[in-house]
Amino acid sequence: MAPRSLEPVSRVSVYSRIVGGICLAGLGYLAQPHSDQGVRLRVIAISFGIALVVSGWRAEIIPRGRQLLVAAGVGIFAGLLTAVIVIRRVENLPAGYAYPTGFTAPRTYAFKYEEVRLEAEDGTSLSAWFVPAPQSTRVLLVLHGSAVNLGYLGHGLLESLTRLGVNVLALDYRGYGKSGGKPDVDGVCMDAEAAWRYLTNQRKFRPSDVFIHGQSLGGAVAIDLASRHRCGGVIAESTFTSFREAVRLDLDIPLLEYALKKRLNSIETIRNVRAPVLLVHGTKDSAIPFEMGKRLFAAAPGPKAFYAVENADHDNPFIEGGQAYRDRLLRFILTGS
Repeated sequence: MAPRSLEPVSRVSVYSRIVGGICLAGLGYLAQPHSDQGVRLRVIAISFGIALVVSGWRAEIIPRGRQLLVAAGVGIFAGLLTAVIVIRRVENLPAGYAYPTGFTAPRTYAFKYEEVRLEAEDGTSLSAWFVPAPQSTRVLLVLHGSAVNLGYLGHGLLESLTRLGVNVLALDYRGYGKSGGKPDVDGVCMDAEAAWRYLTNQRKFRPSDVFIHGQSLGGAVAIDLASRHRCGGVIAESTFTSFREAVRLDLDIPLLEYALKKRLNSIETIRNVRAPVLLVHGTKDSAIPFEMGKRLFAAAPGPKAFYAVENADHDNPFIEGGQAYRDRLLRFILTGS
């Protein structure tokens, strides 16, 4: 039997199926559905996309040699897509810090707290600790890093901050401690908004009396929150210039950081903060380089101050700084400088 002729229209049709299938499957993989219907649509898109690729690849109209080229192309694409999926997972925060991990009996903490429940805009129930200081009109909103919860924080940084003599509200993001939901960067920013509403609407603190303290990831969330609300001041400790740069430091894979959907681009967002800013960074930070903190400080519009804690690593400026650390933070809260 004579071989079939390769008609241009048929060839275009077949290759269109392959390219369209790859694109459809790729969009399905990269989508982040927020409902059961969205999950179903994602599965349908991926399945239909794969079916299109297979039907095009197996079409008799494509010569054997080109079938191999198509197979190689699909393999390369699949490899790149897998890499993108892996790096997208970096955007989701650790899920191993839910209660009871890290928590001890309330009496073991050096301060007394009131456990309160907040509600994020999407209905997620959040846990927070409020530590009152009736003699003070100021309040410190504490946003922790990605690898702790309130249980851990209460025996470390939070214990130090409660000694400043101001009111303190410390929040556990979704998926952390006793908060509901699953942790992700967009949700964390939503949770910080819930804490802001709680302090200003329910506790009736004036926005100018609310100071936002964030450590590591929490510093980026604090800057994001302060860019939308005029607060008393922002204290960003051991934090990064952008989520992309932080991922590049961890993975050191060229270009892959550009697959990230969520930005937390603090070096840009900080330009929109209309409140005093205090940047705190350890000179020996092994996670977020000291120079990154200096670059973030340079981008802040002011009034601003930079507090370098000598010999401090990523998580222990409050330990290495000791009383000087607390004195510096308290001066900023009382004077804004």
